Amino acid sequence: MWAARAEGIEAGADDYLVKPFTARELYARVNRQLQQRMVALSLEEAVRQRTRDLESALQSKSRFLATVSHEVRTPLSGMLGLIELILASAENEDTRLMAKTALDASQRLLSILNDLLDASKLQAGKVELESGSFALRPVIGDVVPTGRHAFLPAWTTFYKSPPS
Repeated sequence: MWAARAEGIEAGADDYLVKPFTARELYARVNRQLQQRMVALSLEEAVRQRTRDLESALQSKSRFLATVSHEVRTPLSGMLGLIELILASAENEDTRLMAKTALDASQRLLSILNDLLDASKLQAGKVELESGSFALRPVIGDVVPTGRHAFLPAWTTFYKSPPS
């Protein structure tokens, strides 16, 4: 009977201890509790280390994005300035059209860079939200030409006529 109880504890049935108990049974119970505690401590340390590693990787990614964003944004700002000068001094319509297209594309690229930087700040918990009013129609006007084929059915369902 004593040996069976000790074997049961050694096998994992460690949630009971019945008096009277033998030294072997007590040893098995204490040994099992120590093993479980060592496993728990090992897992806790692994989780702490993994958390430190992930936080470090997130900080590295944020620094990388900030650096790349700055390095790309600086020449892009120069390009925007030059394109604006070309647009202002263009004498024929073709040149103005090409400059306007280049300006729009450059501004969209700058917007993408800003969005990437904002996403990086969001992940790092460093985003500050601003409250302000804005005109919704120009925002929608910028989006509609890009996704008109997907947007039009929803628009006509809601408003019963296509947008003007």
